[in-house]
Parts: sequence; C-alpha cells; structure tokens
Amino acid sequence: MRTSPTPFVVLGIRVRERGRAAGFGHHVSDLRLVFLSYRGGQVVEFSLRELGNRVTLLHIAPLDYWKQEFPRNTEGAVDWERATNHLIQASKAVGEYDHGRVRGKGCWRDDGGFVLHLGDRLLPPEDTEFVPPLDYAAAHHRLYEVGLPLKGPNLKKELSDAECRELAWLFQEFGWDDGISGYLLAGWTVLAPFCGVLDQRPHVWITGPRNAAAFCYLVHPLIGDMGVMWCPDSDLGDVGSYHERKALPFLLQLDHPRWRVRRKLREVLALASSDRIHSMACLGTTHEPNLWDRDRDYVSVLSTREQPTGRRYSRRYDQTLYPASKVEHLASRLMGRTFQWLRSGRLDESIEVCRRAVCETFHSAAAGDQYGILIAGAHVLASNEPPTIQGLRSWLQRHHRAT
Repeated sequence: MRTSPTPFVVLGIRVRERGRAAGFGHHVSDLRLVFLSYRGGQVVEFSLRELGNRVTLLHIAPLDYWKQEFPRNTEGAVDWERATNHLIQASKAVGEYDHGRVRGKGCWRDDGGFVLHLGDRLLPPEDTEFVPPLDYAAAHHRLYEVGLPLKGPNLKKELSDAECRELAWLFQEFGWDDGISGYLLAGWTVLAPFCGVLDQRPHVWITGPRNAAAFCYLVHPLIGDMGVMWCPDSDLGDVGSYHERKALPFLLQLDHPRWRVRRKLREVLALASSDRIHSMACLGTTHEPNLWDRDRDYVSVLSTREQPTGRRYSRRYDQTLYPASKVEHLASRLMGRTFQWLRSGRLDESIEVCRRAVCETFHSAAAGDQYGILIAGAHVLASNEPPTIQGLRSWLQRHHRAT
C-alpha cells in the first residue's frame, strides 16, 4: 500500500518526428513518455526503449519509491518490468501530452491574475511573497517547471517618470526612416519580458546599413536576464528547445549573405510563431527584408539610416545607459514598472485602446494586433495612465508617415 505521495507527475505521450524513412514518403515518428519529476522540478521525456533501462527510471523517481511500490520476492529488489509497464499504462491513460499544461520561466496569466515565474521562485497572483514553483503547482492544474534563477523585475522601486522620458528619447535617436519605428522598438522592449501574458506576440526586425544588426545588442541589456541573445550561427533547434515551455523573448542578429538570411529568416519566423514558443523576437540584419504578406501581420520592419557604431550615437547611448551597473538597475526597474501596469489592469486597458485606434486608423485588425500592442508598450514610458482613443488617433496621424 502506498504510504507516500508519488514523486512525479505523468504528463502523457508525445509524438516526435524524426524525418522521412528511407523508401517511404511519410515521416517516421517515435513516442516519448513525458513526466515531471518532483526531485528536480524538471520535465523529462524518454522513449520506450529508454524506459527499459533502470537508470532511466531513477531519473523519474528515487530507488526507495520503486522498492516500495514494485517489490520482488527477493528482499530489497525491484520488479523493473512491472514498474516500466506501470509508467507506460499510466501514460496511455493520460493520453497525448498537453504542451500548455507545463510552464517554464516568464510571466503568465493564471487564476485571473498574473504569475511571475523566475525559475527557482514564483510570485502568485496578487501576492507579495514568492513561493517555490512546485508548491504553487501542487494546488493548480498547470505545472511550473523549476529552472535556474532569473533576477527579473525590481518590484520595490520602479522606473521614475523622468527616467522613462530619458529612455524613450534614446529610442528616437536611432535615425529611423519612419518616425514611429522608435516607439515600436520601445514598446517591444517594455513588453518582451512579459510576452507570456499577450494573446498576440508581435516581433520586430531592425534593418539598415552596415552593422545596423548590432542594434540588437544595444536593446538586449534593457530587458535584463529575461531575454536571451543568440549568436548568428545558433542552431534553431537549440533555440526552439531552450524556449519551449518558456515565455522569454529572444534576440538574433543575422549578419549573413542575403540568401542565407532569407532562408534562415523563414525558419526563425516559423519558430517564433509556433504554438509551442511563447516568445517575442527581435531580429537584426543589414539586408532589406523580403517578407511574405502573412509575415507582415506579426513582424514590424524598423529601418534605420544610422550605424550603432557612429560617434554621435555612441556618445548619446553611453551617457544614457552606461556604466553597465546602471543598465542592469535600469532594466530591473523598467520591468518593475511594466509589472505594476500589468497588475493594476492599466496595460490591458492600454492594449485594448491602442488596438482599436490602430485598427480604425489603418482599417486593419492585423495592424491593431501588431502595432497597437507595441504602441501600448511604448505608452508605459510616456504616462501613468492608459491613453484615450481620441488622443491616440491624433497621435497616430502626427507620427506615422503617409504610406
């Protein structure tokens, strides 16, 4: 008879494609059984072949559990065959693995509020004290995976209005072709660390002259360790594996020949828009974009005439953000301001107003989902209250060039 709680959760069966079989037109798939182990708070998955190895079972639960639940006649021995069969039958009973049930690091909507998950600790909705992720998950259907800790936002001291104005001014100094681009990039920077709470996650693509892709490296410090900067030659399989189950943004500089950029960009956009990745992407290239129409519905192209290595720009950037300790402090307090907007409901209200205003101005629901959300993020730097529909319409007419 069981005397202790099960040290793992059976999450179901996942089907993974392994490419095309030789001589066959269809894909070969293998079945993976997925579990969440309470020992490390990590999601683990194994093939049927791997489950036949007792070492695999020890990754799921400690030896004492198997000895207690599946003893053999010999004292202290484990009936590994019966234990393996139990895991297989339990997984079949659960059925297909639900990708939305397990959540990694990031900010999420849950229980009518917002959960801030920073890896080793979690802030429940409306609470002021962090708790271990597995303690919170024990009372909820959704499970929060344990990971390496993030510093996250400063919840005690948010960015001041004066500092917000200074930061907003910086984004306008990028030498944009379109005057609204600075606001869109500012909005991306404000919202990206909290992309998991958005029902639509717009991406930005910075293009321009030689070295313009390096603007990604200037944006990255402003989102702190909530964002991940990937190198140009990163394997997209690694990017997808890292961001699966997480709600963290990523930045990627694609400073390659045009044909390589075009091919890799298609893969990046497909990855960023998949239902398994809850990210907002910031891409940088030195090439003019060649987007399909459907790509333009969720990617804002921001073209600049300026190089981030120019003397004029470097001096202004250095004065605003450096030394590095100031950048880190600034980023955490900026995230603290955004999180307070989330909890107070002001951000949701701003997004609704901005979506409506953009949709009515440009007669496009897709534009509202894309530009409206980013403009709502930029508004966090401009005011302490959500915008009005009339004021935003006037603002859009003043700042957006004729197209």
